[in-house]
This record gives sequence, C-alpha cells and structure tokens, in this order.
Amino acid sequence: MTSRIVESVLTEAKNHAAKKVLEVHITIGEFTFLNPEQVSFWYGILAKETPMEGSRLVITKKTGVLSCRSCGHLGSTDKDDDPSYHFSTPVFICPNCSQRLEIKEGKECTITKVRLMRS
Repeated sequence: MTSRIVESVLTEAKNHAAKKVLEVHITIGEFTFLNPEQVSFWYGILAKETPMEGSRLVITKKTGVLSCRSCGHLGSTDKDDDPSYHFSTPVFICPNCSQRLEIKEGKECTITKVRLMRS
C-alpha cells in the first residue's frame, strides 16, 4: 500500500513539474488494518533518492463505520487490532440482533493533500 502512495505522489509531482515534495497528508481507515508506524517507516525507505526524500508524512486515522441490514444498527467496533486482521477481514456481529455487520466506512487509504516545491 505504501508503495502505491509513493508512486501516486511521484506521478503528481512530475505532472506539476515539481522539484521537491514537501509534505504528504493521508487518511487511513480503521478497517484497512494498516499500521501508521509501518506506513511511515516504508514511506521513508521508498522516498529515498526521489523528490520525496525528506518530505513530511502526516497520517490521520479515520474511525470505521459498521451497519446492520437487519435492524439498521450503525456504529463502530470495540475490537482490538488483532494481527490476523492483516490476512483476512474479520467478521463483525451486530450487538442488537447478532447478524453480520457490513463495513460502510473505514476501508479507504486516501491521499488528501500534497505540498510541492516547483523551483
């Protein structure tokens, strides 16, 4: 995922004839199960020897939203991050009717802002 972020920012920098990338803001949804510390680490590694080297990465975490088709329950989860979530999406159960919940928000990883230097 981090490699796609870096590739996208480098493409935008090239499209805008930027000499350097100063700052990148991203939003990571709760249900991406991406660890912000790992994303920051790989960002630093992948940015080396590119116009992104030395740029600041700002990560905002977005709380996920779950919904139930059966009873209309809307809410978030109180589950702790489990390492197994990084290999498969967990099943969330409605606290009201015990039916399976759907993920409505929180699966996104979005670049929200990029600051560039042109000259």
